[in-house]
Amino acid sequence: MLKNIGLIATVLLILFAGSMFGQTAPPAYGNYGPGWGMTPFKWTRTTGNFSAWGIYDPSYTGGGDALIVGYDANYDPIYIDYADISLQLWIEMYSYQYYEHTSYQWHRLGDEAENITFFINGLLQSNNGQYVILTRDSEDLDRLHFQEDVLGRDIGEDIDITWDGRWGTGSTYGAGVVQGWTILEPNENDGNIQMLINEPCDHWFQFRGRFTLPYHIDDGYYSLTMAGCPRPQL
Repeated sequence: MLKNIGLIATVLLILFAGSMFGQTAPPAYGNYGPGWGMTPFKWTRTTGNFSAWGIYDPSYTGGGDALIVGYDANYDPIYIDYADISLQLWIEMYSYQYYEHTSYQWHRLGDEAENITFFINGLLQSNNGQYVILTRDSEDLDRLHFQEDVLGRDIGEDIDITWDGRWGTGSTYGAGVVQGWTILEPNENDGNIQMLINEPCDHWFQFRGRFTLPYHIDDGYYSLTMAGCPRPQL
């Protein structure tokens, strides 16, 4: 009997690069410090206003407005003090990921050999290339780990899992394939399994896992726990 529970994992990633790349970062806002990704919401800033009576001076040759709004202690005219008009645009890097089919349970009764295939599907929206990742927790991702038999004994062996993945454009799985099924192995440095979607915009992706239950296998409980997370292409 196969029980497939579809869950949703959503990751909204607001990234910040700061000044480590020598870029001009957005200014501080509220309780946030300056830097990329430190103000993950819409905001505006105003600097006040000015209102006063003025007298036009036709002989004025300065760079500002030729309006006299008062006089100083020496009776020299004070001209209107106008504020700079500044336009600044920072476009943050963003990534939204959606995972489905994040919980599978299999119950096996009998001794027949069996090949099992399962999928972890997802959608990506980003204005930058992103790695889509199956993140290692405390267990290696290349096998189902034997936990205990029905009597509570740790005497069984793990079951090997092979992984591959593919991705394409849009949000319909299997349509507009860009990278077909490709073998994926855990990284040597962190043990994660990942694919690079090196195009911005909307994409679907699929991880496929496969394992074999041989004729006669130890009774017991086998499991693997992992997570999903995006990482930007830098």
